[in-house]
Amino acid sequence: MGVEEALAGTLTPVGAEVRTAFEYVELDYLDVIGREELHAALQDSNAIRGRWAARMLQKLDEGEVFPTSYPYPVHAWRLGREMLVIGQGAETVVDYALRFKREFGPGTWVCGYADDMIAYIPSRRVWEEGGYEGGSNLYEYGRPALRWAGDVEDRIVATVHKLVAQVRE
Repeated sequence: MGVEEALAGTLTPVGAEVRTAFEYVELDYLDVIGREELHAALQDSNAIRGRWAARMLQKLDEGEVFPTSYPYPVHAWRLGREMLVIGQGAETVVDYALRFKREFGPGTWVCGYADDMIAYIPSRRVWEEGGYEGGSNLYEYGRPALRWAGDVEDRIVATVHKLVAQVRE
């Protein structure tokens, strides 16, 4: 129904020019998991968490050193002068789309799942609320931590602004 309504309205042509920019931004984990915490998690009633703990302990036993951050992909694409597409890796919460549309104006589209599926990426609001998207659930995605650091939105937004400036030059 929505598509039919849009097609029945006035369509805005999009120019042929394409400009793109890409960068990885390091998203820090709040705390990287340690051996003691993993041993405790082996006994967890949550089977997924227990299997994760066993895999993480095996990695540590094999000499792996867990990273303290994750390289997070971010894109900005300008299509003509009419459209700005912001691509973010993983499953982002709606706060990013609302913020970027407000900051960059009409014609801004925000797309999650671009290049990577590492976990939910919370905004600061969602991080403070906790819950599934912003809480201690990174183990479900095999990350070596339970939670992102509280500044992930700031890091992502700074990178997006930099990339948007590049494609709008």
